[in-house]
Amino acid sequence: MLPPNPTIAVIIPTYNRASLLTQALDSVLDQTRCPDEVIVIDDGSSDGTVAILSRYGGQIRCYRQANAGKPAALNRALERVRSDYVWIMDDDDVALPDALERHLNHLKAHPEVDYTYSGVYCFDGDNPPPPAERCHLWQRRAIPHDDFFVRALEEFPCNQQTMLVPLSCYRTVGGYDEKQTFAEDYEMILRLARRYRAGFVEKPTIYLRQHGGERGPARERCAAEKRFETWRPYERRLFARLRETLPLVEYLPRRAVAGPLNPAQVRRALLQRACVMGRHGLFDKALADLEAATSRSALAPWSSEEKRICAQMLNVEPLVLAGQADFLRRSRRLLRQYAPGLHRAAGAGIGWSGMAELRAGHYRGAAQMSARLLRWAGPAGLAGIAAAKLTQKGTTSGRAVQQR
Repeated sequence: MLPPNPTIAVIIPTYNRASLLTQALDSVLDQTRCPDEVIVIDDGSSDGTVAILSRYGGQIRCYRQANAGKPAALNRALERVRSDYVWIMDDDDVALPDALERHLNHLKAHPEVDYTYSGVYCFDGDNPPPPAERCHLWQRRAIPHDDFFVRALEEFPCNQQTMLVPLSCYRTVGGYDEKQTFAEDYEMILRLARRYRAGFVEKPTIYLRQHGGERGPARERCAAEKRFETWRPYERRLFARLRETLPLVEYLPRRAVAGPLNPAQVRRALLQRACVMGRHGLFDKALADLEAATSRSALAPWSSEEKRICAQMLNVEPLVLAGQADFLRRSRRLLRQYAPGLHRAAGAGIGWSGMAELRAGHYRGAAQMSARLLRWAGPAGLAGIAAAKLTQKGTTSGRAVQQR
């Protein structure tokens, strides 16, 4: 519940972004509801960052450390926060002027909510963002509280810089994993989502910059075009660890569970875990869960939600499925034999991905997914997949936001 006079700290970790840092800082300091403290952690920058920060005088508190990576910088900053709420900003993004005001208004109007998040406006280049109507809107529908953690397991649910979180929540879940050099935001978001209730702020609060600059700490600095192959191993390790440590019940919506899992709930949870593992590139683990779920196919007809889950498993970027011909072949055979409804649903997911590629102008990716869909269904099966009555329920593959 929001305290009577909440205080807010903004944290900005930075490393060699002097050319963009001013835009981020100015957008934070020019809020209609000013933050109570602004903490900048300079993670060993070697460009003009120190000179940029010196211009702000007492408006900000600056700390400098030897380069240790973003998670370490965030932990150092969190130790120094004095305020009730924390807003973590990236050094290359720009906040909308009323971002903090709208976060607080939502928390005030929804006392059942612990923290807030929003969508983003995406823009390109080094210049300040253009008007919102000229930006790409990355938005989703509000996710019900009981579904939020499971949906967050499926896909990157929101950007950290769109979140206003009580300091007490960070204290409870613990600091950032400093070995998680990439995808550290995703790992923390999952910890928060598992324990606390998220509230959705209707309009975006951040301009998310998409640019070609380097990313990561000095020891793993990578070019923008290499960012996916750099952070994917970290993402896979994270979800492999979750599969070993997260109870099966956590793969079900909160409202679905009242006591020990019944056989139908076990089946759905296994299918959901298969979806999560597949979406994060752990296809051997996804196949094991698919086999366990389909062995229970006689329990009852597959529900519309189970079909959506299976479709979402293959609604991924083409590069996630690269080199996965064996998984696709084995899972196709398994679903055709034991769960034809799920086979059609998974084909629909491939089709969703192909359409997303086409809309984005990624014609090579669209062609790859079309070829996979044809192999999955065969010419005779395409009509059945097209007729499958499935909805994505506001989900997205998150291409616009995964700028880690």
